[in-house]
Amino acid sequence: MRVVGDISRLNARRFPHKSALHCAGRSLTFQAADAFANRLANSLLAQGVRPGDRVAILALNALEYIPLFFATAKCGTLCVPLNFRSSVTELVYMLDDAKAETLFVGPGFAETALALRQRVPGLSRLIAIGPAAGAAGMMALDDLIATGNPDDPGIEIDEATGVAIIYTSGTTGHPKGAVLSHRSVVDGACQTALVTGTRHTDTVLVTVPLFHGGGLMVVSMPHLYLGASLVISEKFDPVASLESISGAGITTLFGVPSQYAALLDVPRVESYDVSCLRTVWYGAAPMPPEILQRLLFLWPQVLFVQCYGQTETTLIACLGPEEHHAKQGATGRELSGIEMRVVDDSGADVPPGTVGEIIVRRDTGMIEYYGKPEQTRDTIRDGWIYTGDLARIDEERYITVVDRKRDVIFSGGENIYPKEIEDLLCQHPDIAHVAVVGTPDPKWGEVPLAFVVLQPGSATDAGALEAWCMDRLARYKRPRRWAFVESLPLTATGKVRKNVLRQWARDRGDGVA
Repeated sequence: MRVVGDISRLNARRFPHKSALHCAGRSLTFQAADAFANRLANSLLAQGVRPGDRVAILALNALEYIPLFFATAKCGTLCVPLNFRSSVTELVYMLDDAKAETLFVGPGFAETALALRQRVPGLSRLIAIGPAAGAAGMMALDDLIATGNPDDPGIEIDEATGVAIIYTSGTTGHPKGAVLSHRSVVDGACQTALVTGTRHTDTVLVTVPLFHGGGLMVVSMPHLYLGASLVISEKFDPVASLESISGAGITTLFGVPSQYAALLDVPRVESYDVSCLRTVWYGAAPMPPEILQRLLFLWPQVLFVQCYGQTETTLIACLGPEEHHAKQGATGRELSGIEMRVVDDSGADVPPGTVGEIIVRRDTGMIEYYGKPEQTRDTIRDGWIYTGDLARIDEERYITVVDRKRDVIFSGGENIYPKEIEDLLCQHPDIAHVAVVGTPDPKWGEVPLAFVVLQPGSATDAGALEAWCMDRLARYKRPRRWAFVESLPLTATGKVRKNVLRQWARDRGDGVA
């Protein structure tokens, strides 16, 4: 396999009648999924879509999502999966930044898509997945599939060119689009399948969003690379997930820590038959030790794998089943073919046990941040990707991530950057100063806590600020807790001392005022 479209094409040849994708009572075999991708790719080309164009997807998890990705890959375009939790303002920025001309619109997003078309220059082609077809000039996906040629479009694609732009939140307040190449996705899928012990006979339950690098690249592509089957949940539900494990013969489960916490809270969770479950993967956020211990006790027969990586690097380290006891608390060890270092601010390797920044050199990291040469140069230096993650490394090269260099908040598998929230809150007329930090939460891992200094004489309270944020910030980014203070602790140069705020929050029960 050389390019992403090969995964679909070759599996249609190897396993034509095997179930590839199942979602909400509908299924596609590998042969049918490849024909879907070919028909759509040929129809898109007939509509004027050309190699190098950006094609975005705004949808919940659906049966069509993976074939859509393969179709865009076969066209030579760059797929732009969008976070459906984003506000309209955030979506406008991403679509405009990617210069997308085509947007696939999932059920429930027709009104949003029409608003986006009014505000995004160049967004001229809306394609509805499902019942919104025909509304206000939208094309119907079903019509494109019905009229498309089922043969592979035969576009010659360089494996070093981009296949996807995955947006990650940025410390500047705007997300950055990491461009991944065909080689990155294919080689990453191969490497992940190898290190996790994935088999072509496996069936994986996909409960994380497919717009997320974890759902699309870390979980789905490695299984499809081998010809394993995907059972896709439209959205995560803990009871439905437990029922799916036994009902669909799930052998592999991937989730973020908050999802596993929700599973453990299901009444009589121990009564569900999970005897078919062979491996459990987790990642995208720090796993609370107590949650992991409860999982290990609940499912002693299951092999646990911790996955560590970033959109920019794809998967770079794993903690395998045999290491969960010997290296308890560690994040993992670098995969074969990847060079990882933990360095100080001067770029020198730190001694074992010392905290430093993780940097990675590999052939399959991101190409660039789309349209952002300066930020690309800040992140990729002399061939090394600077992750911004702080970690310790031991004598056996196992790393333990301890913090984010730029104070990122990990909440329910999503990265939340405080500066984005702070910049927005500073626009409120009653706020003089604000600082946002992450505070521990048993369900989400962390949630944003906003320390607010009000303008003199203001009586604004948390309820008013929450209402103000509602239309301006995605739900998962909104502060869940608020602390009203007279001043913020500052350094001599005027920077907020967030370590002091975190300690203040711990000493005062999360600092809720």
